[in-house]
Amino acid sequence: MPKSRVRPHQQQRARHDQERREQAEEARARETQEAQAKAAERRRRYQSWRRRRIATALLLGLAGIVAVSHLLEHLDVLRVMSPGWQDLLIGYPTAGLIAIVALVVLGTK
Repeated sequence: MPKSRVRPHQQQRARHDQERREQAEEARARETQEAQAKAAERRRRYQSWRRRRIATALLLGLAGIVAVSHLLEHLDVLRVMSPGWQDLLIGYPTAGLIAIVALVVLGTK
């Protein structure tokens, strides 16, 4: 009974199959790395957006407090300082400025 031999074309085929498997593994590894990088970027962008959203909410809350205190001052319900200083320091322009800053913070990338 003759010994079984591996023919040259079978060896070439085996090498070719091995190369294809290695290329497929490398492609999967690259895809995994790219997916991980994209996920990390999405997390970073979400965290940045979340911080800006919190800062915006705080600034808008502060603007609301300033506006309400200014209104109460004008209605003589609350008297903290003289009307001149009140208009200069805690008036509606200050509330508007805080609101504008908050919206700018929210709109930045």
